[in-house]
Amino acid sequence: MHARFSILMLSLGLAAAVPGAHAQGAASTQPDRALATSVRAALAGASDVNVSRIAVLGGQQRVILEGTVPDYAQIDRAKRYAQSVAGGAEVVSRLTVRVSGRGS
Repeated sequence: MHARFSILMLSLGLAAAVPGAHAQGAASTQPDRALATSVRAALAGASDVNVSRIAVLGGQQRVILEGTVPDYAQIDRAKRYAQSVAGGAEVVSRLTVRVSGRGS
């Protein structure tokens, strides 16, 4: 279920809320949403990162990558792609390596 939700979030361009994101008001929501959308687009265009289980969360000038990837190298590549379009925003990776044979 979580994997399908992440895929849906990525393909529909939806950003989940980061705690405290609403505290700054609606004015910061639009740039945060645009930032998350740009990061999702960069990841979707990357042929060397499996984005099927990556969710991109945006808020408070921060981008968070959550989910799983097949190997450690993809964690680094995903973070680099996100940083390339994030400008001055902080990029936090909560990506982990998916262990084969355990619900993958």
